[in-house]
Amino acid sequence: MFITKDSIDFLNSKLRLPATGDEQDWDIELADKNRIEEFVDYLTTESLTDEQKFALMALIIASYEVLLVSINKLYTPLWHRIAITLVSEKQLYQPIIDYWTEDKTTDGFLITSIMLQI
Repeated sequence: MFITKDSIDFLNSKLRLPATGDEQDWDIELADKNRIEEFVDYLTTESLTDEQKFALMALIIASYEVLLVSINKLYTPLWHRIAITLVSEKQLYQPIIDYWTEDKTTDGFLITSIMLQI
């Protein structure tokens, strides 16, 4: 699975994301540490296609990485909700998990160590 243009367009509209249409790494470029809870709420309460869920989870995880960088700690109460959602549909989200856990060195992402627990 990958992030589709249709999913991007849908989520840009529904979540009123500040997309320009020129994003190459949509989830990374639009990551917003201040909207993670809103994104998780939307993911867990709305009826979304698998493609939309995948794109939104990619945005959530990128946003959480931004949060980790800013607070310099791994766990927040919000992580529990994200982890439960990841586990509940692990097969769907496996490519996202794989991306964030690919580099297991200290030079990798902050989120890598907690993603490895999924």
